[in-house]
Amino acid sequence: MERIYEGESVRNIQKKFDKYKKKWIKETVIISSAQELVENKNYQAIIKMGMPVVPIILKDMVEDPNWWFWALMEITGEDPTTEEIHGNLNKMTYAWLKWGEGKEYS
Repeated sequence: MERIYEGESVRNIQKKFDKYKKKWIKETVIISSAQELVENKNYQAIIKMGMPVVPIILKDMVEDPNWWFWALMEITGEDPTTEEIHGNLNKMTYAWLKWGEGKEYS
């Protein structure tokens, strides 16, 4: 049986995430400004999905590291990264994935 989270199936949450991510990537592919990346309406739509999307973002980061850190911080209110690794995609991804393991998201 499919797990339901806050009234919505994981499958539906995944579909929404995939739709918004695809649009976000398409609309921001040539943007280098972090502010513009996170202000994009599709990125913001993912943030508005709230806690149910966190495990989906973390899974996505394993398969395709991307700049989901601001979304995760906004949704969870946490930041497992340190100042010295800010800007390093691989190290920040690792920190968030370790955080996810500690929260049993993986």
